[in-house]
This record gives sequence, structure tokens and C-alpha cells, in this order.
Amino acid sequence: GPATSVEALVGAIVGGLGTLWGPLLGAVMLHLLAEATRNLFGALPGLNMVIYGSVLVLIVMFLPRGISGVGASARDVWRGRR
Repeated sequence: GPATSVEALVGAIVGGLGTLWGPLLGAVMLHLLAEATRNLFGALPGLNMVIYGSVLVLIVMFLPRGISGVGASARDVWRGRR
């Protein structure tokens, strides 16, 4: 269904578009986040989705190159200092 398609796209965006390992990293991170929020806040219906959505918005706002972009930026800084 559409939820699966959206989840696949969001995983690629969160992980980092244009990278080889970014979509895989994004999918793993989103799966772990979904399971953690479901386990921690399963008794309060809907709260897990609010937390999940908030984290996604923060990642998109503050990490425009995705999670793998943080690693690339750190690598660039490390190479520049040598």
C-alpha cells in the first residue's frame, strides 16, 4: 500500500540521497526508531507516531544531506585538518 511506498522513500531521504549506503542506513534507523517508540509508548495510542514524526521533521530540517551526510562532512573536516 501507500504506507510502504512512503516508508521506502522516507528511508532514502533520511539516510541521504545520492549515496550508496544512505538509504540502507536510513531504513535501519527508521525501523529502530519505530520499534523503540512503539515499545516505549505503546500504551499511549498515537504518541509513538507523534515522536516518530517529530524526529523525522528534525532530521530533514537539520540534516539536509541525511544521516550519511554527517559522516561525509566529518570526513571532509578530518581530511582538511591533515
